[in-house]
Amino acid sequence: MNSSVSSCVVSKEMMSVTSESTRRLVGPDVAEKPWFHQKLSKNKANDLLQLDGQYLVRLGRDRADGALKFILSLRWNGTHLHIRIRRRNGLYSADGAQFQTIQEMLDFHKNKQKTVSRKTGAMLYEAVIRRSPKNSPKLLVPMIFQLFGVGLFAFALYLSAIFKSKQ
Repeated sequence: MNSSVSSCVVSKEMMSVTSESTRRLVGPDVAEKPWFHQKLSKNKANDLLQLDGQYLVRLGRDRADGALKFILSLRWNGTHLHIRIRRRNGLYSADGAQFQTIQEMLDFHKNKQKTVSRKTGAMLYEAVIRRSPKNSPKLLVPMIFQLFGVGLFAFALYLSAIFKSKQ
């Protein structure tokens, strides 16, 4: 069940396809999820989270030991929250309940409307999904021009020749 993607927004931030090193680090079950933004800075995550209840998962450095950790970044009541996802005995937890996978944790909080943070009462409503370069509108225009540009250019030349001959 992939319900955490049923209502989501696409980030304007261009994200590369998940690298092999990231895939090895986090595992394929997380690396390919659209809500996973790899090594994304806190500031860039804040830029992507525009509405209350929007969330994403990213990798961030732990201040204490410098290790990469999963971070649940979300917006709630106009502020940005960055909650470390803990893994103990093979189970994931953000604030209390434990789950087999991060996907299960996100689905639980989103679908059951359970708070992800007791302290703030924050809830998950909508995933901000990463966009791969192949889905980018920035690359869509050159692709359309590549497919139709020559034809459009020839058509424009044809029209200009017709208008010149009528003058």
